[in-house]
Amino acid sequence: VFELHIDGVLQKTVDLVRDGGINIPFVVPVEAIDTDGDGFIEIKVKMAPGAKDNTTILNALWIFDNLPPTQDIIEGKANKFAKAILHSGAPIAPNHTGPARADLMIVTIRNTGKENVVAIPTVNINTNHIVTFDSEKKKLNIRNWRNICAWPPSNSIEMDGKNNILTFPQVILKPNESKEYVISIHSNAEGFSWTVEEAKRALNQAKLYWSNLDLPYNVAEIPDEAIQAQFDGALRNIYQAREIKNGLPSFQVGPTVYRGLWIVDGAFILEAITMLNRAEETRAGVEHMLSFQRPDGSFEKLQKYWKENGIVLWTIDRHEQLTGDREWLDSVWTVVEKVMDFIPILRERSRQDPEALSYDFIPFGYSDGGLNLGYEYTNAYWILVGIKSAISMAQRSGRKEQAQKWQLEYDSLWQRFLVLAKRDLYTDEYGNKMLPVPMSRPLKNPPQKGQWAFMHAIYPGEIFQKDDPLMLGTLANLTENECEGQILNTGWDEEGMWNYFTSFYAHAFLWLGEGEKAAQCAYAFGNHSSPLYVWREEQRVKNHPKPHWTGDMPHNWASAEFIRLVLHLVVFERGDELHLLEGVPKTWLKPGKQLAINGTLTRFGEVSIKLRISDDGKHATMSVIPPKRLVPEKILVHFNGKIYDLYKSGEKKDGAIVLKL
Repeated sequence: VFELHIDGVLQKTVDLVRDGGINIPFVVPVEAIDTDGDGFIEIKVKMAPGAKDNTTILNALWIFDNLPPTQDIIEGKANKFAKAILHSGAPIAPNHTGPARADLMIVTIRNTGKENVVAIPTVNINTNHIVTFDSEKKKLNIRNWRNICAWPPSNSIEMDGKNNILTFPQVILKPNESKEYVISIHSNAEGFSWTVEEAKRALNQAKLYWSNLDLPYNVAEIPDEAIQAQFDGALRNIYQAREIKNGLPSFQVGPTVYRGLWIVDGAFILEAITMLNRAEETRAGVEHMLSFQRPDGSFEKLQKYWKENGIVLWTIDRHEQLTGDREWLDSVWTVVEKVMDFIPILRERSRQDPEALSYDFIPFGYSDGGLNLGYEYTNAYWILVGIKSAISMAQRSGRKEQAQKWQLEYDSLWQRFLVLAKRDLYTDEYGNKMLPVPMSRPLKNPPQKGQWAFMHAIYPGEIFQKDDPLMLGTLANLTENECEGQILNTGWDEEGMWNYFTSFYAHAFLWLGEGEKAAQCAYAFGNHSSPLYVWREEQRVKNHPKPHWTGDMPHNWASAEFIRLVLHLVVFERGDELHLLEGVPKTWLKPGKQLAINGTLTRFGEVSIKLRISDDGKHATMSVIPPKRLVPEKILVHFNGKIYDLYKSGEKKDGAIVLKL
């Protein structure tokens, strides 16, 4: 149930099922007047007070001078009788009070032929919004808050309602001669034309700013320039979207669509930045996440997203592991206790209907990752991981009675999982015995759909034994659905690939000891970034006849996953052991190459390594500054198919352990 507001005034309250019916399209006409006289008509869709679902949805918006019959709108006939001023398939209301911003693009055209060429460059601006052109100031205006200008100033613009073409003055180019142009997009600011010199000066200033900013660029030194650029770009993108709120850093999932706190995305972003030895910056983000705990102890920012409770427990666990700050853990222990008090209540809810597919397990809930509400396993995976984290935290902090109590809860839930998983075991088209996410049969989607939480259950959850047939069979199903090194149709787009799912996939193989496969996944992940080293959430395969993308741009969970994966290829925690170089690609080990990780945080403490390959490629020297806070049982170095015990094979020297390879 939601409300329609015009200029801050409630116009109508709409109940989609009551007013329209289940799966029946209908149109709600609302008269819109600029009541506050500010030159804008502000349209808002808001959750109605007391509504059980707090997700508001607007499928489409039309603006008419004269309203046609609503049935004509539904049937797509409206434009025959009343031309829409505007039609959008998504919410369009801009934040026209946001900060001023200018985006510049320098374009070079060049005559590569042997004769003079007459060129009339044009710029095609594709938009569904109302566009005007100021012929005196030579600028294109979109919705009175965005301006597009060019240098040299454009002569004219052709407008047809969607494809608006700016035309530059004619220029004659001699053979091998080139000319540079500037396109400038101004948001929430008066537009003007930037000269080429001004644009280049701004570019150099931007480079200087980001180069000199105190960011953790030096943590990873990768002997592959492309991977290094992607790693640095990923951490820069995360910081570009970061905001300072009430004097504290707040890391955002994305700059627009996903701006704000999303508990699962945020958990991994916070982990990645903490691993870069910036715990003082992520602590505020962790505590901001904890502030959303409800009076009953639960976390539910997304409705029926029960997994948030497990994710929060893991986030606390991982943050304390990486920082070693036991006092902080004690300060938030009541949060842990309240979540653990809620989980039995959550399970009790599942017992209300004896016929329910998830009876005595986890209630009906939201899967995400391509699947909606239902009886399913994603919530259960993360609840199990969360309880496991709570047990680990209790053991580390000397709370033995709580650890024992919570272990009983875990064991009971795990046994129920085994019963249900046996019932729901599925044989895919390749013969793999695996567990799809939905419990209901027959399946309505391919069995690989929505398996993201299963990947997290493998790692970092580590709830499966390495020889678990259910786990191996489900992983094999994903392998059968590889496409361009990623997994096809495990997200929302049936013909797409969820880019950073590849990191989840790679981490599973790394945890299983298959470092070479993890390295291959890392390159597949990297190869699907944009030229600016960022990722959309999902995209389709190369040369797809109907390209499509979803998610924010950039999507910073993807950036965080690339950081996590690259670091873990080099430094990986497995139980009480620290494994080095296990997932390092062979291309990083060529003659004269050097690899370094400088002060990354692990559960054992800070670790630094430096690996140098001799110029002839016959030898290598590795220097490791081991963690001091906790001593790993073993530090194992994986190199050229062999495993070296650093404690036994290395030589102590100036606080480091040096290993000749």
